[in-house]
Amino acid sequence: ALNRFIAGHKVFARNNIEVALTIKKEMTLESPDTVVKISLLPDATIEDVYNALNEKIVGYRDNPGGAFDDTAKVLNKLPGFVMLLAIKLIRFIDYLGLLPRFLTKLSPFHASMFITSMGSLGIPPIHHHLYDFGTCPVFFAFGAKRRVYEPDSEGNIKRKSYVDYTFVLDERIC
Repeated sequence: ALNRFIAGHKVFARNNIEVALTIKKEMTLESPDTVVKISLLPDATIEDVYNALNEKIVGYRDNPGGAFDDTAKVLNKLPGFVMLLAIKLIRFIDYLGLLPRFLTKLSPFHASMFITSMGSLGIPPIHHHLYDFGTCPVFFAFGAKRRVYEPDSEGNIKRKSYVDYTFVLDERIC
C-alpha cells in the first residue's frame, strides 16, 4: 500500500519500488548535492537495495552529473516566464498521469520514497513536507547518530548508539 500514489484524483500503484536519495560528492557542507534514484523489484532483498544504492552513489561520486543535473541546468537557463510556462505544462501533464516515463525516471518527485540524511549535518531528523508535485507519498529522514548511557537489564550502565528517523506519509495512499 505504501507504493501507491495519487495522480489526477485517482489512486495508482507502482509495479516497482523507486527510491530517491539526496547525496553529496564529498562529505563536506560546501560540496554540491544532487539526487540519485534507484529502481527495485518488489522482492528485492536488503543486499539488492545496498548494491543498487552503492553502485549509484559511487558512480555519481566518480563521475558527477547525470540526467537530473543536466535537466536542472537546462531549466535554469530558460528565461523566467518560459520556465514558468514549462513547469505549468509539466504539472498539468503530470496531473493527467501522462508525463513521459523518461521524465518520471529522472524526477525525484516521482518515486516510492524520498530519503534524506540529516546525519551529515550533525542534526536530528526533520519532519519534511511532501511535495505538491509528483507522486512521492513517503519522505524518510534520519539524523545524526547519538550516544546515550542507559541501564541494561541487570542495572549496569551501558553506552548505546541510536539513529532517530521520521516518516512523513500521504495519508490518502492506504
